[in-house]
Amino acid sequence: MRYLLCTLLIAVAVAVYGQQETVYLWNFNAESLTPSVSSGATTPTLSLVGGTSSTFVSGGVNGGSTDSSETNRALNTTNYPESMMAPRTAGIQIAFDATQLQNLSFSFDVRASNTAANQLQVQYSTNNQDWQNVTALTIDSGTTWRSFSTPLNNFVSGSSDNFIRVVTDFSGNDYAPANSNSNYGPGGTLRYDMIRFAADPVSSIQEKKDQPWFVASVENNILRISAGNRVTSLKLMDITGAIITQWDTKQQQALQTTLPASGMYFLIALDGTHFYTQKISH
Repeated sequence: MRYLLCTLLIAVAVAVYGQQETVYLWNFNAESLTPSVSSGATTPTLSLVGGTSSTFVSGGVNGGSTDSSETNRALNTTNYPESMMAPRTAGIQIAFDATQLQNLSFSFDVRASNTAANQLQVQYSTNNQDWQNVTALTIDSGTTWRSFSTPLNNFVSGSSDNFIRVVTDFSGNDYAPANSNSNYGPGGTLRYDMIRFAADPVSSIQEKKDQPWFVASVENNILRISAGNRVTSLKLMDITGAIITQWDTKQQQALQTTLPASGMYFLIALDGTHFYTQKISH
C-alpha cells in the first residue's frame, strides 16, 4: 500500500508539473505594465522603446483578443518612427529571467490600426544591445486581432539576463500600412494583449525526499501551510489529481484554505528543480 501511494504521489506530481505552464503574463486588466502572472525567479519588466507611447484601452473591440475576462483591457502603443526612418527600433520590450526554465515560448495578441506598420520583428538579446532576429511577422489587415507565437529554444539558454522586444520593420525603402488601402503614419497604433511566456521545466524536476520546505496541518477543516522561501509554488490536489487550489510564492509566508470535504489530498511543493509531496488526510 505504501509503495502504491508513493507511486501515485509521484505520478500526480509529474502530471501536474509536466504541462507547460504560463510563467509570465500581461493581460493589462489592471491597467498596469506589471505582469498579471509572474512565477519565474524574478519579476519581469515591460517597457516602451524607440520613442513610442501608450495608453490602456479596450481589448474587446473588433472581435476582441483571446482574453476571456469581462474587463479585457489592452496596451495601445503609438508614436512610431516617421516614414523610412529607424526600422527595428520602436515598440515594446521585456526584460525577463529564464533561470530553470526550459522549452520557453513567447506569444501575444496584436491589433493594428489601418495606418500602422504591417511588419513586426521579434528580437532577442542577452545584453540589451546586441539583438538577434527571432521571427518576422506580417499583419495582413488593419483593425483585426491576430495571435502570434514563437519558440525561444534556440535563443534563451536559461540565464537570468534576457531581453525580448517586438518592433516595427519594413521591407524595401519604407513602412507599409496594415491596410493596403491606407497610408502608413507614425500615429498608427498597435494594440497588444495577452503577452505570455510559457515554459516546461519538467526534465529538471526530480522528487526530493529529505526535509520539506513547508509545514502543513489541518484543524476544523482548515488547511494551514507555512511555506519557506525556497518554495516557488504549491498545489493542493484531490485523489484524482484535480487541482483544488494553488499558490505562487517567492517568500516565506503563511497560507490557508478550506478543504471541500473529508478525504485524502496531496500537497505538492516546487522549487524549480525539485518537488516534494505530502499526503493530507482529513
